[in-house]
Amino acid sequence: MLADRIGLVTGAGQGIGRAIAVEMARQGARGVAVLDIDAEGGQATAALVREAGADGVFVPCDLRDGAQITAAVQAVAERFGGLDVLVNNAGVIESMMTGHCAFDELTEEIWDAVYEINLKAVWRMTKAAAPLLRSSPRTPAVLNAGSTAGLVGYAHPVYCASKGGVIQLTKAMAIDLRDQIEQIGASERIAARENQLRPWLTKFPNLAQERNSLTEAELKWIRGRHCFGAAVAASQRARSGGFPVNVDRRPSVISRRVAGGGTVNGER
Repeated sequence: MLADRIGLVTGAGQGIGRAIAVEMARQGARGVAVLDIDAEGGQATAALVREAGADGVFVPCDLRDGAQITAAVQAVAERFGGLDVLVNNAGVIESMMTGHCAFDELTEEIWDAVYEINLKAVWRMTKAAAPLLRSSPRTPAVLNAGSTAGLVGYAHPVYCASKGGVIQLTKAMAIDLRDQIEQIGASERIAARENQLRPWLTKFPNLAQERNSLTEAELKWIRGRHCFGAAVAASQRARSGGFPVNVDRRPSVISRRVAGGGTVNGER
């Protein structure tokens, strides 16, 4: 499905990003660039990519630094000679940084960190990669990891705001890239597809404490509105819809498909 393609995945040092990078290799990609700020996790993912049959390379990158993003894309171009699939997967949530998540308790520092990684980096990375994607002869695609938090309110104000921003940014970028690059991210109904990844119910060690702090009634409410109904492995999330790039179709734009553990009904 991805024969001879070159992919770049941000936040691929663990979890869904790692699973997507490995899945790309399994689907026949020639090379996969693993971007992360965590060198140990990134190197481990690159090794898994190589085991799965692709040329995996770790590229260190702090997504809050525009110069590092530009340098990372240049490194990918030099290593592989181009880029066909960009996966803007990296994301953080404020509860990983503080126990004070109410909008009037958040510090500006935490707000900026979540916003810059979740939203601004999607714009910066796609902007830097656009020339390579436009020149690709192999049906280039962009996948932006949204979240049901961009559609349904949760008690994480900057995470919700940033993911709502990803939804609208994907629509706007799709206008500029129409008929050139397939945009898969977050939108209403324009033309093709979208994934709303809800990583909260994915089995990540760094989210275990937050899940454990909820009451059984709160967990029941959340599980009842998620496709899987329970926490699942990141590899299952990637195969079930976290990585839906179809390179055998003409470049198109976007629509919405809630995949993974996304909220499927009801609002809080």
